[in-house]
Amino acid sequence: MCGIFGFWLNRPLNDDDIEQGKAALQMLAHRGPDGESSFADRENGLFLGHRRLAILDLDDRSSQPMHRFGATMVYNGEIYNFVELREELEKRGIKFRTTGDSEVLIAAWQEYGQEMFEKLDGMYAVCIRDQDGIILATDPFGEKPLYIYETYEGFYFASEPKPLIQIGRLDFVPSQREENLFLALGFLPPPMTGYKNLSVAPPGFFRRYVTPDNCSTKSHSYSPYSQGGGARRPDDAFLDEVSEVLSTSIARRLRSDVPIGLFLSAGVDSALLAAMISTELKKDITSYTVTFPDGRDEADGASDIANYLRIQHRVIDSRETVSPDLLPKVLTDIYAVPNDNLTAISVEQMSRAARSEVTVALSGLGGDELAYGYNKYDFMVQNAVFYKAPPVLYDLLALLTPKSNLFRKVSTLIRFMRCSPSWRTIAIKNGIAVDALEDMQNLLDLSEWLDDTAETAAAGMRSFDIQQTMPANYIPSVDRGSMRASLEVRCPFLSVDLFRKMDELNVHAFEAVGRKHVLKRLLNRYLPDELVEKPKQGFVFPVQRWSNTLGRVMPQRFDKFPRLKSMWQQREQSEVSMLFWRAELLGQLKRT
Repeated sequence: MCGIFGFWLNRPLNDDDIEQGKAALQMLAHRGPDGESSFADRENGLFLGHRRLAILDLDDRSSQPMHRFGATMVYNGEIYNFVELREELEKRGIKFRTTGDSEVLIAAWQEYGQEMFEKLDGMYAVCIRDQDGIILATDPFGEKPLYIYETYEGFYFASEPKPLIQIGRLDFVPSQREENLFLALGFLPPPMTGYKNLSVAPPGFFRRYVTPDNCSTKSHSYSPYSQGGGARRPDDAFLDEVSEVLSTSIARRLRSDVPIGLFLSAGVDSALLAAMISTELKKDITSYTVTFPDGRDEADGASDIANYLRIQHRVIDSRETVSPDLLPKVLTDIYAVPNDNLTAISVEQMSRAARSEVTVALSGLGGDELAYGYNKYDFMVQNAVFYKAPPVLYDLLALLTPKSNLFRKVSTLIRFMRCSPSWRTIAIKNGIAVDALEDMQNLLDLSEWLDDTAETAAAGMRSFDIQQTMPANYIPSVDRGSMRASLEVRCPFLSVDLFRKMDELNVHAFEAVGRKHVLKRLLNRYLPDELVEKPKQGFVFPVQRWSNTLGRVMPQRFDKFPRLKSMWQQREQSEVSMLFWRAELLGQLKRT
């Protein structure tokens, strides 16, 4: 785990270029406090820099940029199956000088080329210079960030956008479509960032440059999983197979030359990790959680799970955070691009508290996407019968119920059913707050990101979450929050093998058994029902802390959003509050 920065220009480098590269690396110091190194090929316009957080093979020989096998590489992440891959490469006659994963990665590239990515189990953003130019690539889930800034002189890349924004002196000037998408989703689908010529690589990204201003291959991304379509049912034999694949994933992510902990909530995902680590793998681990005394709080449930499993546990009080009125500035400072996810603040708190004891922490991120864990999937499955009803039915329902007690219960259903797939996705995300977005429909077409081959509406929503919501919103909150404290987070559920295994299930059988059925049944092997069935809330920082500071007077800064302004009196409802929060973040980015 580390931070990378580099550029390739169509002219020789001068001293100012080198100093600019080193200054950019300093801006990534939190991602890699254990060392800094760079390589410059002045004549050919190339600079590659690396900040190291030492996790595997702490020896300096594993530092980067790494020059081996006729190539030079900088990368951010971990290759979890490097032991198995190394053995495979050694059988092909390759000799290694180090014991870490970096040398294995560069050797695999030279041996297999682009086919290497099918062999990797890991999280990574990588730049490799070889005899044919430069390649940039990211892992299949988008766990490790890669931002690219392109100019007439060539391109720059970095693990975070701030160095590139500073180098390009970029202003946040989003298009109207980008503003609307952020208000509706709380993130921008990759490659959009709201900055001109600055893009973020999507999951499974691959691009080769033959010269600084010429790509020999069209940039593309790939998905390693099928999104369902299998024929199997979740019987005991299938559960045994899932357990085996998950156990392998956890074991690989426990490989480290530094101490490891676990972020534990009261939910199924992290509890299952804790149970399998302590029971199946028989490893000692310390767990950490965060408590929100004035918001959603599941610290007691997490403590109950830790006590039952007899693992050490720490609780961090979120009142240590900044004052609510500073939250917009804090969050935009963390991301520097549009992202409404306050979880980054909670993750940073936990990471700073845990960092004195561990350098790596496991997380349950990805379990909901893996096993249909979100309430919205249940909503879509349970109401699937209404999808084919004539629109006039919903018009009539809307006329009959606006002043009745039933209105709140059916309003979401009305909004969700009588619309296009794009608007349905937005409606399920925003609930009653979707009314404020109605005038924006012409700029909220999500069709390029929706899976029109999905067998069911819920499967299509899951696909959107896996390929867009998770890499653009959820994963960055964990990456930025943890790396600000120089702590690496690993996610055992984000395993290609595990997603492929789960997608062997018949999607209708999967939906019929309900949310998280497979993972809950696995967890029941280790914990009693009362600990398995606790409602999960996660490490969600309560946005009401901020909205409560706004008072009763409508702030003038929301004048640009008249439909949103009309919902001011409903701002205490979480969905409406989030729309005001996103509008405030847009304003904060423009003022930065």
